[in-house]
Amino acid sequence: AVPAHRTSAHLARVSPLRVLWVSPSRLAKHTQRRSERSHLKTPVSQIREDTHSSLRFVRKHTHTMSAINVTQVQVLDNPQFFVNPLQFEIQYECLQNLANDLEWKLTYVGSAEDDAHDQVLDTVLVGPVGVGSYKFVFQADPPDVSKIPQSDVLGVTVLLLTCAYNGTEFIRVGYYVNNEYADEELRENPPSAVRLDRVGRNI
Repeated sequence: AVPAHRTSAHLARVSPLRVLWVSPSRLAKHTQRRSERSHLKTPVSQIREDTHSSLRFVRKHTHTMSAINVTQVQVLDNPQFFVNPLQFEIQYECLQNLANDLEWKLTYVGSAEDDAHDQVLDTVLVGPVGVGSYKFVFQADPPDVSKIPQSDVLGVTVLLLTCAYNGTEFIRVGYYVNNEYADEELRENPPSAVRLDRVGRNI
């Protein structure tokens, strides 16, 4: 079972423009619960205001946002050991010619409590993009464990796959990631220092 305080904090980190993996009602429910426990720095009212502003932005710029339609994102080579690269196969359609690059980014949330531990694993620029259908594999190295609090290396966290055009993020896809020992013996009797070579990753 995933501790409620961790999932709520992670949900609060996935913001506003487009959350593909959780409904708005569920996001509001978890955010409210987090706020009631006084662990969330941003008030619920502010989150709602920011979300409404983002939705107004999307409606206002619908003609820009609809130029790219992401049709599928598939996690490859999963589950896998923590130290292995992460791979995502991304498929999308371009409905009008774009003169500038699309900026794809993969971010690992190192701690639910502090975004200072976030790590951008890789950034890929694709473009210019003409009308048509596209598919590519986005591969990134695993996070640097030295930048993650030891108490957060194992357990549940989040990966964020985002895409931006002209500096404006228009899609954000969040994945739960569970890191735990592949061996039952290590799960039952974990060593004091994390053995990364035996940690499995399941997205």
